This record gives sequence, C-alpha cells and structure tokens, in this order.
Amino acid sequence: LLLIRAFSIFSQLANIADDHALRRETLALGAEATQQIEQHAGLDAKRVGAFLKDVLFVPVITAHPTEVRRKSVLDREAELGDLLEQREQASAHSKTLAELDLQLKRAIRILWQTRMLRSNRIHVTDEIENDLAIFAGTFLPQLPIVKRHLSRLFKLGSDVIPFLRPGSWVGGDRDGNPNVSPETLDYAVRRQSEVVIDHYLDEIHALGAELSLSESLVSTSTALEALGAAPELTSVHQRDEPYRRALITCYSRMAATRRVLLGQGPARQPRYEAEPYAVPEAFAADLEVIASSLSENGDADLAEGRLLNLREAVAAFGFHLATMDVRQNSDVHERAVSELLKVGDAEPDYQALPENARTALLQRELSHVRPLRSPYADYSAETARELAIADRVAALRRSFGEHTVSNYVISKAANVSDLLETALLMKEAGLFVPGAAAMASLRIVPLFE
Repeated sequence: LLLIRAFSIFSQLANIADDHALRRETLALGAEATQQIEQHAGLDAKRVGAFLKDVLFVPVITAHPTEVRRKSVLDREAELGDLLEQREQASAHSKTLAELDLQLKRAIRILWQTRMLRSNRIHVTDEIENDLAIFAGTFLPQLPIVKRHLSRLFKLGSDVIPFLRPGSWVGGDRDGNPNVSPETLDYAVRRQSEVVIDHYLDEIHALGAELSLSESLVSTSTALEALGAAPELTSVHQRDEPYRRALITCYSRMAATRRVLLGQGPARQPRYEAEPYAVPEAFAADLEVIASSLSENGDADLAEGRLLNLREAVAAFGFHLATMDVRQNSDVHERAVSELLKVGDAEPDYQALPENARTALLQRELSHVRPLRSPYADYSAETARELAIADRVAALRRSFGEHTVSNYVISKAANVSDLLETALLMKEAGLFVPGAAAMASLRIVPLFE
C-alpha cells in the first residue's frame, strides 16, 4: 500500500511540475503567438477585437458525482503550484529561495500524510463545495486578468466586454443523478453568490485602502461627488478623500445586496445602511463613475489594476459567479409532458403518438397562455420534481439575475419534440412566453447522442 501511495503521489507531483513548465512555455510564446495572429490572412488585431465584442465563450465545469478526491488534497496541489510559481520568480541566491524550498518540502510532507480519498460517499453539496474551491482558486482571481491581457493583445482599450463567462453543471445536472434536486440547485446558486459577493466586498475594501487621493490635490467629476457618502457617514479623516467616500457607498450598497440575496450581511459591517444593488449592472455603473473620474482628471493609470480587474469581474460573474445549466434526459421530459397532457385532458396517450403528431400537439400547447398544470391534481414524484426544478429556476433568475441559469440541456435528444417538450415544461413555470411573439427565457440545448 505504501508503494502504491508513493507512486500515486509521485504522479501528482510530476503533473504539477509539468503544468508549471507548460505555463512558463505558454507565457514565453505569448509574443510569438501575437505576431502569428497578425500575420495570418485577415486576422489582424482590429478584426479579432471586433469579433470578441460579439461573441461569448463559456468554459463549463461539468458534474462528476464520482469524484473522490478531497478538498484537502486539491488545496495542497494548488499550494504546490503557487510555490513553484514563486520559486520561478525568486533570485537564485536569495534567502527567499531557501525558504520556498522549505515550504515545498512541508507541503509535500503534508500531502504524504493526508488521506487521499474520501471514506464516505460524496454528496452533491460536497461536489458543489469542491466546485467552489476551483472557482475561488482559478476563475475568480484569474479570469479578469486573462480578459485584460486579451484586451491589450487585441487593442480593445479599457472597454469592459463580457466575452468570457464561466458556467457550471454542478448542482443542476440531474441526468441519472437522483440526488440533484431543486434544493441542490438553490444551494449551488446561493453558495456561488456568497463567494462572489464576498470577493467584491474584499476588493472594494482594498480599493478604499489604495485610493486615498485628497480633493485638495486632485480634481474629480460631478458624478463622483454625487456617489460619495455624506460627510456625517464618513470618518473625519476621510472627508477630503472623494474616492474613499465613493467606495464607502459601494461597500454599504454591496453589503445590503448580500443581506437581501443571502439573508445575512458581511462579517465586516458597512459604515451605514444603504439601498442594495438591484442588478449587477448598477454596481458596474458605480465603478464606471469612479474609473471615469480618474481617467478624466489625469489619473488614467489609477483606473487600471485592481479597479479595472474588479470591473471585469462584475461583467463576467454578476451576482451569481457562474451561469448554472440545468440538464435532464429527454425520456424524463417525455414522461412528464405525457402526464401533464393526460391530467389536463389534452391528450390521453402522448407517448403513443408518432413524431409529427407530437410536434403538432406541442406547438398548439405552446401557442396559447392556458397552463396545463392544475393545483387540484396530484402528479407522480418524477413529474412534480421536473415542475419544481422549473419553478426554482424561475425564482433564482428573479433573485440573482437572468444569467444565473441560462441553458436547459437535454440529454439524448433525437427529435424536434424533445425540444418542444422542454419548452412546455418551461412554460408551466413562466420561462416560456407563448403566442405570436414566443420567447424562451433559457436556451434549449440539445445533446445529439
């Protein structure tokens, strides 16, 4: 067993070192890649920049309910990667290098003495927490930096363009997993929101420590003055610091937003009770006021860095961190729709109909506002569950924003009726607007398997 464990950990360490080497090579090739892009026929930086303004890339964390690695092991792996990065930047003869070597040895020793696998079956909430650890260590701090790098590469200027947003199936992918429920979807969204809102609060607080500019030494915009907290709500030592007063307002409003969305304020209490942000765009607008004031008054370089990264984060993450996808097998939809149609006296045996008859029937049902679901009927556990998922999606979108859940993925899609069945279930929760100007609130995404 010790021999097997030794080879397992050796493989882990080799992979970490290999990933580190690959990152260094990628950074070294960055300039060369830029030249190749510009030399490629028609793909100059201006054209690529215009393209990025009209597209959306969504890297998605998919669900793996059989994942047995513990968060403690994932944390050690991340720590080792960070230490290698720090070691790369340290001078060969500095005391820092020797200290980093000791930290590497300590991290490896802890990894060696940590149980690698879970001793109990993983729950969906455990998987969600693992997912959050990945987001906290990668997307949350790094995605804004990647976006700024691409913006510089393709000459997008300081425009904040949401062409890159993360997604997740964890907590919403119930295809073959009976443990995924409306409750796990709700838990995933709320925990993601907690992580990203706390990140915003920390960044606002850090910006307040940085932007100590005095109005006796700098000019500011009228909009910034209006954004600033009233003098009686600020420290006597900050009353001549307009950017800090503005950030006090931002922090107080974000704290109120946390209380409204999550039921509890932050550990670091706000200076005063303020109106919450109704939507992420309102928070982004306040940050834009701060950035514009800096740029218009000769401090454009101060609008970069942490402030610009925070603006990029808001455009990418909103109040939900990652867009949740819900996913189900088409067979389940078929059974649920068949029951709804039968109980609603619209069709006694939907599953016996040929495809063309199914499609025609579903189109008729989607053309008018009459619901099929009745509060006086009892439905099977499976159908009730599908309706509950749709209801929860609608509620979460109302609370956390339309990007909270954007896609309804159908496994084993084979026919047009598979898409229309999904739309019919969405209609019962108000996620599909029927009639001549029909509109689906979620993208219906068929997986042709």
